Amino acid sequence: DPPFQLGALLSSAAGFRLYAAVDPATQRAVRLQRFALDQAAAWRLELSHAKERQAVAAQATPPAWLELIASGQGPEGPWLVWEAPVGVSLAERSQGEGPLPLEEGLAIARALSLALLPLHATGLGFGPLTPETVSLRPDGSLRLGCPCLPSTPFCPPEYQPAERASPASDMFSLGALLVDLLCGEAPPQSGPDLF
Repeated sequence: DPPFQLGALLSSAAGFRLYAAVDPATQRAVRLQRFALDQAAAWRLELSHAKERQAVAAQATPPAWLELIASGQGPEGPWLVWEAPVGVSLAERSQGEGPLPLEEGLAIARALSLALLPLHATGLGFGPLTPETVSLRPDGSLRLGCPCLPSTPFCPPEYQPAERASPASDMFSLGALLVDLLCGEAPPQSGPDLF
């Protein structure tokens, strides 16, 4: 099992759980993402994506997404450990203040588009952008967090967690995130009202 002290369960979806955790060696706060035993293929794909994203992030200052710290497999399933975000998530920001003003929402969408641009230039996608996976740092910059916990309203209809995200799926996700930020609720999952 991972050599980290588990804390509160932060998020879960079918086959995935995200926990607050602490690295006992450094006392550093981290996020531990645990995959169910039957999700080993999704874990391998996310691990591969994370390494690709980090290669692109190494060229950006400041980095736009959280660093992958460790990975492994245990009797309860495979896991990834990410740096913990600093600041508040967009979900926390919206819960505290409600829908964002238009200019602020558009500024966040613009910043996210610019953050994703180096990744998209390589043909890679980030994965579902949700209010929980984007953090506002105290300096006003944004950081993208653990992207592979799928959140249906923020994923294009054809997206599967075990598939590689694409720039096109990121743009769908960014549009859904913008609707959520400006309207206070995610767009419908399907049907005639879907964009």
